[in-house]
Amino acid sequence: MSAHREPHETPIVHEQPDAWHRHTVDEGRPQHEHGARAKPAILAVVCISMVVSVVAMVLGVAVYFEWYVTRLKAQRTETITAATKARSEKEAARSALAGPSVWVDRETGTVTIPIERAKRLVVEEYRRSGASGS
Repeated sequence: MSAHREPHETPIVHEQPDAWHRHTVDEGRPQHEHGARAKPAILAVVCISMVVSVVAMVLGVAVYFEWYVTRLKAQRTETITAATKARSEKEAARSALAGPSVWVDRETGTVTIPIERAKRLVVEEYRRSGASGS
């Protein structure tokens, strides 16, 4: 063992303060640090106002979302209702065209015939007249 003991810590070295750290008497009393004294009333008002504004924003978004979804559902329902009505009218017209021959006006000789028979008659008429489809 050696009799000489080395220090276990690095010695603290203080530098000399520069001109910025030296204050003169004509500067007046030093100021207290800013925010050193908390004012609970002001903190409570700020906290409550933040909570109220967040709740108001959430409620505003919820009301807007509800309004938007209701309007969107109404548009889709109206579209579906109109499409269902149009589809039923189309089916009624198609079944009327596929039905038996019926006199519309006997004086003018107007008759409704099934659509498939009408197509065959038109094709046969074009074939007999020699007209081409182009």
